[in-house]
Amino acid sequence: MNQNAIRSGLIIGIIGIIVSSLLYIIDSTSFGVWWLMILLGILNLVLIVVFGVRYRNENGGYLSFKDSYIYSIITMSVMVVIGTIFSIILFQVIDPELPEIIADASVENAEAMMQRFGAPEETMDETLEKTRADTLDRFTTMGMVKGVGIRILINLVVCLILAGIIKRNEPVDEL
Repeated sequence: MNQNAIRSGLIIGIIGIIVSSLLYIIDSTSFGVWWLMILLGILNLVLIVVFGVRYRNENGGYLSFKDSYIYSIITMSVMVVIGTIFSIILFQVIDPELPEIIADASVENAEAMMQRFGAPEETMDETLEKTRADTLDRFTTMGMVKGVGIRILINLVVCLILAGIIKRNEPVDEL
C-alpha cells in the first residue's frame, strides 16, 4: 500500500508542479487569487479519491477505513512535500521577486473587496498592511516550511473524510 500511496502522491505532486508552472507562465499574480487556490486544492482532493478508489479496485474492490486513511495520509503528505520543494525553488531561486508581485496582487484584491463592502479607510489601511506582510511571510523559505506542518495537520482531518469516501468494507456473511 505504501508504494502505491507514494506513487499517487508523486503523480499528484507532479501534476501540481505542471499546473503551478503554467500559472506562473500565464499570469504569476494568479498565485494570489484565493478562489483559484481553493479550486486547485479541490482538484488535489478529487485526484486523491480517484487514485484511492483505483487502488481499492486493484485490491479486490475492498479497503478498510484504516487502510484508506493511511493511504490518504501518505498520498497527501508526499504531494505536500513535493509541492513545497517546488515552491521553495520557484519563489527563492527561479523568481525571488515573485512574492512581491503576489503580495501586490493580494493587496489590490483585498482593497477592492473591502471597498465593495464599504470598509472604513483606517480599517482598510491596517488590514492591507497586514495582508501584505502575511503574504510576504508565507513565501519565505521558513514560511513555506511552517506551512507544510500546518497543512499536514489540517490534512489529517481532511484525510478522515477522504478515507470515508474511498473505503469499502467486505460484505459480512450472516449465518
